[in-house]
Amino acid sequence: MMTLPEAIQRLTEMLPQLAPGLPLYKGILVFEVPPELRYDVDGRLPMYRSAFVAPQQKEAMFERLLTYAPWVNVSAYGIFEGRLLVGIEYKHTQRADLQKAPAINFSGREVSPALWMSAEFFGAEDEET
Repeated sequence: MMTLPEAIQRLTEMLPQLAPGLPLYKGILVFEVPPELRYDVDGRLPMYRSAFVAPQQKEAMFERLLTYAPWVNVSAYGIFEGRLLVGIEYKHTQRADLQKAPAINFSGREVSPALWMSAEFFGAEDEET
């Protein structure tokens, strides 16, 4: 079964075709895109900065998803504070045949380089304390 580091490696290898114009980045942050998360009225994903974490912090979640989800998407969402944002999307239902591996899909946004700088896309803000 594919691991999260392997999935991220495959995504980064595919990015020149998936996301032409991607600016250079200095690292990777991963976040979960829960099935119930919806874009806001401005077309942004409402996310807190604390949702963006090092890939190692999402490895167990990714492995767990592969045990039941029918599909998992590994998607490049943009650049945030110089790092590539990789979203992990999934369908929150159990697949019919647990012996069959889930589909793992890869995608990236086809936008202008300026739009890859994605703080505006996410509406990312610090959580209130």
